[in-house]
Amino acid sequence: MAARAGCACRTAPRSICAAGWRPELTLARQAGLAIERAVTVDAHMQTSAANVYAAGDVAEAGGQLYGIVPAAVEQARAAAANMVEPGSITYQGTVPFTTLKVAGAELTSLGTCVGEEASCTALRHIDLANRHYRKFVLRGGVLIGAILLNERERTLAVRRLLEKGVDLSAHLDRLVDDEFDLMSLHS
Repeated sequence: MAARAGCACRTAPRSICAAGWRPELTLARQAGLAIERAVTVDAHMQTSAANVYAAGDVAEAGGQLYGIVPAAVEQARAAAANMVEPGSITYQGTVPFTTLKVAGAELTSLGTCVGEEASCTALRHIDLANRHYRKFVLRGGVLIGAILLNERERTLAVRRLLEKGVDLSAHLDRLVDDEFDLMSLHS
């Protein structure tokens, strides 16, 4: 692959492109809505204006910007329910979850995957021969994030463990083992 940088042509075996997003806030500003990084909403997805709700990429819920479709859908459901019956549903937040499929690989990221603070534990499993990788990030024995490479069969179990906040302290020594049944921890 070749790319132009100024006048010189650069060649590389691979390239990675990234794009971000930024909420369009012109209308929200004109309406006088409270804005931080996006339109701020309460736990019912209501903005600073009475009977005005926001969801998706334009909404900042609990100080969090998600930028992912599952969050937009969950926020929209909460906003719609609260428009019909105010205070009926509280938006609890969304576990960030995304999968990238490219060049024969499937990379899934769930929750908080970095976990660099001292209160976090990172467990890893690497299988180079089969091109598999697992990283689990735990805080206080509870799974808060994971990275899975070519581990589709584990994704649902890991997502459920994240959403339920299951204490995994008793299983730390086996959690990333190939033979360990993550689904058994859901009962």
